[in-house]
Amino acid sequence: MFKNWVVFYQKISLFFNAIIAISFLPFCWLLLEMEAEGNQADLLSDQSKWTVRLIAFTLVFLLLFFSVKMTKKGLKAIMSEAVVSAKLSSFYHIYIKKFMFMELAAMTALGAIYVLRDYFFVFIYLGILVWFSLIRPTYNYVVDKLKLSASERKQLESQIDF
Repeated sequence: MFKNWVVFYQKISLFFNAIIAISFLPFCWLLLEMEAEGNQADLLSDQSKWTVRLIAFTLVFLLLFFSVKMTKKGLKAIMSEAVVSAKLSSFYHIYIKKFMFMELAAMTALGAIYVLRDYFFVFIYLGILVWFSLIRPTYNYVVDKLKLSASERKQLESQIDF
């Protein structure tokens, strides 16, 4: 459990930023490589490209879908908890899993970019980054997702240990 909002925010922000950084540097490198190579020899034949595209796209979709379903189910279970620190702890664990599944989807897109040299997966990766930015765990986002009462919000804002 977390002592206060500051400790919670530091931990979840560190993980959030680290998980994005894991795939962002390889993405930049792959994008620069794609631009530098131009129309050089592909790693796969045209026949196998469609199979790999379909498999990669399906895997990305399933990972993202599973992250959404798991998060919704987990957030419903949080509502029954009484203590704010327990709610924050549950939120933390749910969103760490969500971030991991989203990162797996991003890494799958990176693998497809590497193998296929296809800009379709570049846009998928960028879409995942946009989604990450929309679910950034800010104070307002966490409070809205947990549906905290006014007294619980005051507890968080006071930054006093729970």
